[in-house]
Amino acid sequence: MIFEVTVVKAELPALANDWTKCFVLIVVDGNDVAKTKSTKKPGVFEWQEHFVLASETDETVYRFELRRKSTVSFLGNQLLASTETSLSELLLRAQKASRE
Repeated sequence: MIFEVTVVKAELPALANDWTKCFVLIVVDGNDVAKTKSTKKPGVFEWQEHFVLASETDETVYRFELRRKSTVSFLGNQLLASTETSLSELLLRAQKASRE
């Protein structure tokens, strides 16, 4: 099954208002499959980026990770938040949203 996912935005607490270089990483079965561009404006965590993903079953689990690029290169990327959901849950949410 081929489907489209749109990464819209993240809502972060006020302490993140000066942060930049944040991005969303989509992970499936431990593999990075898609990544948004990094944010450039401090405190603005919006992407509106579309991705076409493939899944072999409804139970494939997608992990969405909000990360921030470290200013110190050897530290890598800082994981800020994450959530997991199956394709069937994503499709159910999309159906509910289209009815509203």
